[in-house]
Amino acid sequence: MRISLQSLGCKVNQAEILDLEHALRRGGHELVGLAERPDVCVVNTCTVTAKSDYQSRQLIRRAARTGGRVIVTGCYSQMNQDRVREMDNVHHVVSNTDKDKIISYIDDKLKVINDPGSRSSRTRYFLKVQDGCSNSCSYCLVWKARGKSRSIALGEAVKRARAAVEAGYKEIVLSGVHLGLYGHDLLPQVSLADLMEEILLKTKVPRIRLSSLEINEITPRILKLLGDSRVCSHLHVPLQSGDSGVLGQMRRNYDMEGFRDRVLEISSQLGETLALGTDIIAGFPTETDEAFDNSLALASELPFTYMHVFPYSSRPGTQACGLEDIVGQNKRVARASMLRDLAAWKKESYMRTQDGRILEVLFEKRLR
Repeated sequence: MRISLQSLGCKVNQAEILDLEHALRRGGHELVGLAERPDVCVVNTCTVTAKSDYQSRQLIRRAARTGGRVIVTGCYSQMNQDRVREMDNVHHVVSNTDKDKIISYIDDKLKVINDPGSRSSRTRYFLKVQDGCSNSCSYCLVWKARGKSRSIALGEAVKRARAAVEAGYKEIVLSGVHLGLYGHDLLPQVSLADLMEEILLKTKVPRIRLSSLEINEITPRILKLLGDSRVCSHLHVPLQSGDSGVLGQMRRNYDMEGFRDRVLEISSQLGETLALGTDIIAGFPTETDEAFDNSLALASELPFTYMHVFPYSSRPGTQACGLEDIVGQNKRVARASMLRDLAAWKKESYMRTQDGRILEVLFEKRLR
């Protein structure tokens, strides 16, 4: 059978689609693009912003136009199940907690066993070790769409990592919706640092990378492990705002001063080889000119090497959606543009610091 797998959004979505891809290949199915007349299309959606909602609907419609059966899952369809069910040619809407059942709608003889078997064209393997979020940021729907934090067992995570290495993957990206909570729900309780140590000890993985981590979840043990030659000197720590008042209204669990001090401490410890990324929201409804200036100043001061900038997107069903908007869309777009200009400058500056250095790289595919 010819299957098209389509995914939007985060690394967790990528990990889920990658596992499904491996299972389908093992079952003898052919993976194709939307233009290659698939028999079945699986669309893994995203709802982090209004733009993500729009892109999800567009992708579902594109899949429907192929004539193949369409199976929809992910955060957008989780929050809009009735609307998605009414879309043309959608045969199944699968909840986030039931994604392992998707394969049974395609081939009831198969199951997702989270074993890569053989490497695809990619070099990185996204290993989903955690799902859900126990925070409830005022602007976000993902914690509602994904549910409470839950982790896979440490031994199972190591087993999957070992299988990925044996399949030929060169880098494992430890992924989760709220990765820093890995293991907190398990009995006995374990931590992300425990998992990193076990993978380094019990596999021959050339390289481990961490996906996004909250600033107050970067422990001394994690920092020590980042000094290991097999762990990428890379952190992605969402800032969201550089103003303590806005952070409070966002229901983030740190203030500007605490974030600043911790980032500078981490940067000092890991040195100039650290690649440090962040997320920033421009134009939160209550963001005054002074609050934005604070964000711009903090982002300028801190040693970020790249920044993902998002204009605030009102999400119905969130606490922030009910706030009075003192910003307006024009100013919101202008603020995002200023932050993106800063991000481009910071990225270029970081690249210049690497001039003359010899670094190990991984190639995704051979061109010839």
